[in-house]
Amino acid sequence: QIWAESLGKKGLGTTPVRALGTVDQHSQVQLYLGGPADKLFTVLIQETGGQGTRLYVMAQRPQQFHVIDTTTDEVVEIVPLSVFAPTPEGRNPQKRVQVSPDGSHLLITSFDTGEIAIAALADPHHQTRLTVEKGPMGITFANAATAYVMNHDQGTVSIVDVPGRRITGSFATEKGPETLAVY
Repeated sequence: QIWAESLGKKGLGTTPVRALGTVDQHSQVQLYLGGPADKLFTVLIQETGGQGTRLYVMAQRPQQFHVIDTTTDEVVEIVPLSVFAPTPEGRNPQKRVQVSPDGSHLLITSFDTGEIAIAALADPHHQTRLTVEKGPMGITFANAATAYVMNHDQGTVSIVDVPGRRITGSFATEKGPETLAVY
């Protein structure tokens, strides 16, 4: 509701569509990846930690990253998605975003470029781009300093030193991993 109401003004906005579990997501992701390049999709994973007042939303039309203050339901900042990684012509911007457990950093994947961007939460305009492997999608954190990025097409997981803004290693999975979590 906050997303649609805050962004759905002046002829702009998006229509959020909810999918739960592998059955819904499988058919929808096939449409998003193989269908017309007119959709943005983001997989949201409920975290139990953050109790912040900022909602971070990727919007496709126009290709922007919105920061919404959840106490006022107002957009407080808009950052072009090209700041994080360019989107090839005719493709949907396949990017994922995750906030570090301590609320200090954003990690954003760019499926098409094989990169991740690490930005201080206070200033998403200034970030470091790192090349991971083909098809980065999911992000999860072991703690505030270590993140894991799932590289769907390559079948690997990259290990990220978040404060150091560098890749420290990777390990293989089978090709096409869909989700990851740390417990």
